[in-house]
Amino acid sequence: MRSSESSTGDIPLGLQGVQSHDRQPAHLAAGNGSVSAHHTQAEAVRRPKDIEADDYDPHEHQDVAHPTSNVDTLFHLLKGCIGTGILAMPEAFKFAGYVVGFVGTAIIGFICTLAVHMLIDAEYELSKRRRVPTLSYPQAGRAALEDGPPKLRWLSKYMSGLINTFVTANQMGACIAYILFVASNLKDVVDTLATPLSLRVWMIIVTVPLILLNWVRDLKYLAPFSTLAISITLGSFGVILYYVFRTIPVIDDKVAFGDISKFPLFFGTAMFSLEAMGVMIPLKNEMKNPKAFGGRFGVLNRAMVPIVVLFICLGLFGYLQFGDDVKASITLSLPQDDNWAKSVRIMMAFAMFVSHGLMNYVNFDTIWNKTLLPRCEDKKYSPKVIILYEYLVRTAIVLFHFTLGAIFTNLSLVISLVGAFCLSMIGLTFPAMIHMATFWYSCPSRRSFVWLLIQDSGVMLLGFVALVIGTYVSVSDIVKDFNSA
Repeated sequence: MRSSESSTGDIPLGLQGVQSHDRQPAHLAAGNGSVSAHHTQAEAVRRPKDIEADDYDPHEHQDVAHPTSNVDTLFHLLKGCIGTGILAMPEAFKFAGYVVGFVGTAIIGFICTLAVHMLIDAEYELSKRRRVPTLSYPQAGRAALEDGPPKLRWLSKYMSGLINTFVTANQMGACIAYILFVASNLKDVVDTLATPLSLRVWMIIVTVPLILLNWVRDLKYLAPFSTLAISITLGSFGVILYYVFRTIPVIDDKVAFGDISKFPLFFGTAMFSLEAMGVMIPLKNEMKNPKAFGGRFGVLNRAMVPIVVLFICLGLFGYLQFGDDVKASITLSLPQDDNWAKSVRIMMAFAMFVSHGLMNYVNFDTIWNKTLLPRCEDKKYSPKVIILYEYLVRTAIVLFHFTLGAIFTNLSLVISLVGAFCLSMIGLTFPAMIHMATFWYSCPSRRSFVWLLIQDSGVMLLGFVALVIGTYVSVSDIVKDFNSA
């Protein structure tokens, strides 16, 4: 039988104070009256590394060569959310209806922001305990479960790999969506000028230069193209908004409440569009003042408010303007013969083409740098052989994106599947799990512990339900679309 002292160590701190009312240790009762029994007990059961970490602030130990300002970080967050996802929001509103879409996007935006706060707070606390400047997302996942409830600690050794798997799958899905987006927009323009070609043919045309783009080994050479792509994207959005707001839309023939069976497609698309969990910790760690990232009026909240408003506006008015004719990307819904519309499609295709090279770096880094390269070095291959294998891996990854895209050519379903399968986990379930495990023994009161359980369990459950239902609906629709092709 376990002793009362050993069992106390496994009880969350927020619940131990409740037991002390009935059975207070004698040495605590005899202590200084100015210190509450609960506070004294809380100090007694804290783990040694937590006490040692009290004087350590990770933010003060971060060494960044070129730190970013608050405005720089705010801009990075804003531009990071302007991509294929936001262009798909009008169709997402078609799935949900304009009322459900409006309310749902606001709620999803709030929950996604809350999940980021959970991850950032947990990462800071875990870094503080371990006296390190920062932890990556996968490292934070492992560290949290190491500190969490004893019955779950065996999962810690799998957590980093699990997070990396979902992050890589998300990046893969995004790259597939980019190829489909570029091919679809180029096809839409050229079909009005020459003999139409199939979408798969256009994907082949796009994939060949993409392979060459992904042969660039140093990302600094892509930086000028990335800057140009961002400028083009912002300019294109101005033209898109012109088409969205150029006439007053009629709502009589629009659906306020969509078919409930299509809601998972809306949820997946919104998650794909709004979620950028993988870049949150790196962005915070690159800041000159990382403490300004979180908080009620921090950079994160100041960025997410206009982002969510922009998504709602484009989704709502894009759907009201084009109705049921709205396509997977709003660029495909613009007038076919309008020269400005054609230029927008071409410019956005170029921007997403360049973005593929940057997005694919995460896949390459995981597959080659962290997995295959160490094995090649262990086998003592010559540098020339290693370089050859590296280029083969770079080519194979792009060909893999092309193959899956050529099989599942429906852009909207690919986006919703990636959002439901990947981002519900890395954007909701994992951050809430990490937050709960991190603060499991750190809640100062029963009320705060109960709130931790309610809040984190709710977000975890939402993410898991979205994973199961959203993936099922998306895969079912993909199969139907494939069979009808």
